[in-house]
Amino acid sequence: MSQPRITALIDTYNYARFIGHAIESVLGQDFPAEQMEVLVVDDGSTDDTAAILVGLDDPRVRYLRKGKTNAPDTRNRGLDAARGEWILWLDSDDALLPGWLARLQNVLESGPEADVYYGNLAVVDARGRPQQVLRYEDFLGRTDALLEGVL
Repeated sequence: MSQPRITALIDTYNYARFIGHAIESVLGQDFPAEQMEVLVVDDGSTDDTAAILVGLDDPRVRYLRKGKTNAPDTRNRGLDAARGEWILWLDSDDALLPGWLARLQNVLESGPEADVYYGNLAVVDARGRPQQVLRYEDFLGRTDALLEGVL
């Protein structure tokens, strides 16, 4: 595969019950297949996560399994292995809404130059029913304020 535009990086640990849905939410996007990859880094799961991922037959999905350490180490392993120009963080119990990658692509092509893009989150219950929306502050043009909040 040539360098994809976006790597959806999913770190996981014992989330077999959710991981398939997270992956399908990326693969089901209206987005050129050759421009995306899904990289799942498994932090030593002891449930059926490995069986689910080994059973997937899609060249856009790569699966890396490592011994149990912690989430930061797992994410860093994923960053090292990612091929994409951009990294999309997706937790293993998350899902992208339909059309999300196409919208992101439009922002990347026409929006202001930035190193990080982020969006709001819709929290749903076990049946997928919306419970609340978490809206994040817009830091466009306010880099100092953003950095003060994370340092």
